[in-house]
Amino acid sequence: MPYVLGIDVGTGSTAAATCLLGGPGPARADAVRLGGRGFGVPSVVHVAPDGAFLVGEPAAQRGLVEPSRTARDFVRRVGDEVPQLLAGRLVTAHELTAYLVTWVVQRAEAQYGGPAEHVVLTHPPEWGPYRRGLLHQALWHAGVGRVTLLPEPIAAGESHAAREDVPDGGLLAVYALGEHSFCGSVVLRTDSGAFELVAAMEGNEHTGGAHFDDALLEHVRTEMGGRWVPPDPGDPRSRPNMARLRHECAVAKERLSTATEAAVPVPVPQGVAEVRVARADFEDLIRPELDGTVETLLHALRLGSVEPERLAAVLLTGGCARIPLVAELVSAALPCPVSVEPDPELTAARGAALAAYRMVTSSEAVHARPPSMEETSVLVPTRAELDPLGDDFDAPPPRPAVEITPLELPERRGVRRFLPGFRANALSAVLISTITLAPVLPLAPRLPAPPAGVAETARSFSLPGAFTGREQPRTDRTGDDHHHEDGR
Repeated sequence: MPYVLGIDVGTGSTAAATCLLGGPGPARADAVRLGGRGFGVPSVVHVAPDGAFLVGEPAAQRGLVEPSRTARDFVRRVGDEVPQLLAGRLVTAHELTAYLVTWVVQRAEAQYGGPAEHVVLTHPPEWGPYRRGLLHQALWHAGVGRVTLLPEPIAAGESHAAREDVPDGGLLAVYALGEHSFCGSVVLRTDSGAFELVAAMEGNEHTGGAHFDDALLEHVRTEMGGRWVPPDPGDPRSRPNMARLRHECAVAKERLSTATEAAVPVPVPQGVAEVRVARADFEDLIRPELDGTVETLLHALRLGSVEPERLAAVLLTGGCARIPLVAELVSAALPCPVSVEPDPELTAARGAALAAYRMVTSSEAVHARPPSMEETSVLVPTRAELDPLGDDFDAPPPRPAVEITPLELPERRGVRRFLPGFRANALSAVLISTITLAPVLPLAPRLPAPPAGVAETARSFSLPGAFTGREQPRTDRTGDDHHHEDGR
């Protein structure tokens, strides 16, 4: 049966969901099993010595012993033109993200017996045209040509509206706490049933589940006292042992969401010791950071000129939304219902799948072109092949030419001392050639260039009866246009 696919690539984990087309009853988003412990997999890519790629749990495990061959937390770096050195080769963050998306698409094709009719991919709300354009370009080259980018808060609104009634004009606050990031935002349901982004504010970069793991690890070290054995840099087992201990802290953090106490096994020379952690102690460790996330959400409300009394609900999304203290603090700060799905790490992926279903089944979305145009993250498919950039992409302005003058060094420190027979200009040419010819990681087969005239068929505009997104206002910390439109 034909289906559509929604994908949420987070900083810590990646999840996906599908909606079947042509089935009876309303659309239902079902999670795609990607092979992890739960529904999602770690957003990690590993390059093996033989050149093979590993994704998810196997990549994370190999990264414990081969960190130089492992890439993680690269989604936040999309738009950074400085590539990452991975297994001796250079690769950009948007190429890594595109490879991970391609892997998810292939897993869905294997489970459902064919390609999806359409793919909707979520992205952070602060992304502007430059970063979205880079990812579209990378996806095009990776073979994923028909994909729509959708802000994560709008996807969360779509998922909530499928479970609860949201009136036209209703406002939803979205509290998204992930592995390495936090974002507070507000979305509005318009008269057409669409959701649009009103405001968004990114939290402190040191907020998220990974930082909670670090705090718990430090607590375990303190509780061990004299039994704690500091890692030995000369011992090759130290790095894997510390990584496994940190993993056990992450597992204990998850258990404390449902249990009042959890045990953390700690390797010691005599075997394995055990430290028991109470939920109250863990909550004391993370309370300051969670207080900061609530203040960030309130700041987003002020940014959008939204009074808390106008909110219909607050949506808790992300894997860390299960922590009981999160709902407690948000409920104390806002006078409205707090809603969290049984699997909050799937909220954005399910919303993306529902948005894809709405997009494919709406004849207006495919064939009609509304007269009013506005900039949005939604790239509407047409009957022609999509240009992944289109009118939505604004390339960074060219940098001014810089004249490079060879550095004159004293004879005793001259270049000839190191490379006899070479002049300074010749050495400069060698260095420039080395940088230019640095190998680039081949992530996926390259597609031919888009046909002529495609750019005129791909546009970004609002969809009556579907979903839209307004560009996030520039801020000093999160504005994509403010930091990245010049390519720096």
